Amino acid sequence: MITEKVFVASPQLGLSNVKIYDKSEVEKKLDISPSEIIEYKALAGDPSDNYPGAAGIGPKTAAKLIHQFKYIENIYKNISEVESDKVKEILLREKENVYLSKRLATILTDVEISLDLKKLEFKGFSKNLMDFLGEYQMTSLIKRIFNKSADIKKPEESKKTSDQIGLF
Repeated sequence: MITEKVFVASPQLGLSNVKIYDKSEVEKKLDISPSEIIEYKALAGDPSDNYPGAAGIGPKTAAKLIHQFKYIENIYKNISEVESDKVKEILLREKENVYLSKRLATILTDVEISLDLKKLEFKGFSKNLMDFLGEYQMTSLIKRIFNKSADIKKPEESKKTSDQIGLF
């Protein structure tokens, strides 16, 4: 997804900081180029996106294989050239998961989409959202989103009846 004109904003711990990933940040973090991320996720997996990858292949091994072979298909065409017998064994055992992960990580860009950009224009948050947040006493979100304090209804206390007093 990352190109010269597209960056990824990744929220950090607590959502107060945002890390911007461009080509150089991806290369620094993963030791691969942005165009190789699909191959990387196919090998190393991605728990946050539920891509299994090859169990036993970590980020460093995935990057090394990508540097050597470039594509998953080349790895399997030239499996005899994989130096480590252990890695070769993992790749053969996990082949199905590797190809599944590659399919899952591939963003389809040739899908016909027709939409009216005017209909997508953001016109503000709905009062229904404020009511929902208020119902669950999420006052900090109401303050942050709507820039105002909320009138929070306290949960009604259950009325004590003579039957309930006998429970104590």
